[in-house]
Order: sequence, then C-alpha cells, then structure tokens
Amino acid sequence: MQQVGRQWQSLTDKNYFQYKANRDKIRYLHQMREFYDEVERIGKRVGTQKTDDGLYTVANTNAA
Repeated sequence: MQQVGRQWQSLTDKNYFQYKANRDKIRYLHQMREFYDEVERIGKRVGTQKTDDGLYTVANTNAA
C-alpha cells in the first residue's frame, strides 16, 4: 500500500481519476434515487408507509 501511495503521489494528472470518481458518485446517487422511488411506489401500492425516521412499515396489518 505504501508503494501504491507513492505512485499516486507521483502522478501529475490526477484530474482524470478525480473526474471519473465524481461521475461514478453521481451515477450511484441517481441509481439510489431511482431505487428508493421504486420502493416508495411499491409501498404505496401494497399499503406501506414511511415513518418519521425514514423507514418503511406495513400500514395495514389486519389479521382477520
């Protein structure tokens, strides 16, 4: 790991890797937003609700 750190420090053009990392972070955030939107849509359809702390619970537990 020390050798990798030295190689990283010796790079002159780190912008390329920083750019790729930033794009990947944005991609990840978009995918997570899509995932949670889908979870919310399914939750509305099957009767779940979002609690104050951000968790989802089953809204109706009628065991008849």
